Amino acid sequence: MFKGKVPDFLQPGLNNILKTSIILLVLACLIMPTSALADITGRAVTVINSWEEEDKTANSSVSEYFDLRSRGRLGQYRLEIEASGRVTGIQNEFDLNDDELNRLYSLALSLSDGEMNKSLTLGRQTVSPLTGPLLLDGASFYLTTGPFTLNTRWGFLANVTGGEPDNDRAFGIGFNYLIRSGMYLSMDYGRTFSDGSLLTELLAADWSYSWYRFTKAYFTINYDLMSRTLHELLLGTRLFFSDRLSAGFQYSQNTFQFDSDSIYSVFAIDPVQESSFSLLFTPVRDVRYLLEYAREHFSEGAGGRRYTIGARWTPGNSRLNGDLTQHKGFGGKMTEISLGASAPVLPSLSLGIGGDFTNTENGGENNVTSYAAFLGSDWTLSTRSRLAVRLERSDDEILANPTWAGRLSFSLEL
Repeated sequence: MFKGKVPDFLQPGLNNILKTSIILLVLACLIMPTSALADITGRAVTVINSWEEEDKTANSSVSEYFDLRSRGRLGQYRLEIEASGRVTGIQNEFDLNDDELNRLYSLALSLSDGEMNKSLTLGRQTVSPLTGPLLLDGASFYLTTGPFTLNTRWGFLANVTGGEPDNDRAFGIGFNYLIRSGMYLSMDYGRTFSDGSLLTELLAADWSYSWYRFTKAYFTINYDLMSRTLHELLLGTRLFFSDRLSAGFQYSQNTFQFDSDSIYSVFAIDPVQESSFSLLFTPVRDVRYLLEYAREHFSEGAGGRRYTIGARWTPGNSRLNGDLTQHKGFGGKMTEISLGASAPVLPSLSLGIGGDFTNTENGGENNVTSYAAFLGSDWTLSTRSRLAVRLERSDDEILANPTWAGRLSFSLEL
């Protein structure tokens, strides 16, 4: 019997801020005129999974994903209410300390002017500033005037599983500026804090310019003001020589960031650097080839090289793809091969087949080979509903036996 629980966002131990936002949203729906929320859309997906555990014990789960939106007008303003999440029941929970299975991804009300120059969003929401994405129980606002857009956010860092909150707060402010046609500059300042103590403080900037044939240059920097270290650096360009051939050059540097209250924040963290070059060749519209070479550098002279060759062929509604990636250097050598194909067999039914193969060679240790093969189908039942089925078999030299997994998914557009 399934052991699914009442969704955590309905349990008593939830953050009071989120409880308040839910009540406000419900009240807003009740007091608004019926005509205010005339347009209701969404998607519901039911997923049934079945798989074998390592000890050959059978297990299964049922999940319901939902994404609902209600749009309308309230006087001269645009109104939108969004709710999304997941409710899951699992047959055999082997680890009682696992994170809760249910999720609340969003529950927010947005109010904007008719021309979308001003917007205020209240409730649970995902914000994606330059300093890093956050899931907030709070408010965000943006204002556009001419080529300039100001954005800000404040709220509690949300626990998507609905467990006891840490009451960590976040605040940030940033802007986007259109310098000239195709050229943009963005800056953002963000901080998180708990009980008056500052946890993180970041300052980020991004510049990009697009010109001839979508040729683009870009530069991103994210600086940690607390540790006075470079958290992230990214610069590169993609040059389009023609509609068929483009080349990309990119350099990145990343240093892992810890909150100030973490014990690891006192340790010096070495940055990870990568330089890459790629070629994208499209001889005809339905054929594409990719060649990529990357060089990685870690601390104390350690590093590695990565080679990737890929191809896509998409005649009509069919698809054939293959990729080969090889990583050499620090830790040994790893080769990955991925193949896949799909084609329609009926006007509303398509079949797919594919697999992945990996071989890992660690110095002084035995090689490890693993693979996964799948067979699937996708059936369009109507303009608003689809049914997908997938069967997969996986094996490697560590597991005692191969394992099987099956997945059935039904999606319905509202």
